[in-house]
Amino acid sequence: MKYLLLSLSLFLTACVTTIADQNNALNQKSLCCSSISEIDYQMLGSTKTALFELNEKGAPVYDFGSGKTYFAALEIPSELQNSNIRVKSHFNGMFIGQYMQPHLMFLDSDFNTLGQGTMDLTFYDASFGESGDAHLLGGKRTPENTKYVIVYTRAPYKKGGFVTLSNGTSLQLENSPTGKIELTFY
Repeated sequence: MKYLLLSLSLFLTACVTTIADQNNALNQKSLCCSSISEIDYQMLGSTKTALFELNEKGAPVYDFGSGKTYFAALEIPSELQNSNIRVKSHFNGMFIGQYMQPHLMFLDSDFNTLGQGTMDLTFYDASFGESGDAHLLGGKRTPENTKYVIVYTRAPYKKGGFVTLSNGTSLQLENSPTGKIELTFY
């Protein structure tokens, strides 16, 4: 039994890459471009939702002023240029703990910054049902004349606040340089 518990513990620990390993992988990546205007912006689809895996497996890397970061960039249609965005941050791995704190940058059609920042996120346990998985949820309003939205995170990556699961267990969250982010415009 002791060996089974030890094996299970090692298996579960291996499911999530450490923050230090994620940082090392990120630091070895080259920047995608030399300016924001050179970024490849993906057009937001008709579902008005975009899902991004921001990690070493293919996300571009740029330095938005606080060090290298994985990011995703969207071009939004004119009818959504003054809208709300629901931001969902999924947990890394199978368990609640590591997440990416999304930072949004809003740009006009000439790539001028209209605003940027992060948002407070609310924890939703899987028992609350929305999509069957635990996640963090927040929102932001796009500034007027927003044509492009970039989502990324900022260093330092550190321990964060505590959340309480539906069974009463309290867990401390940890901000990560990688993550799965979903943006929904409405």
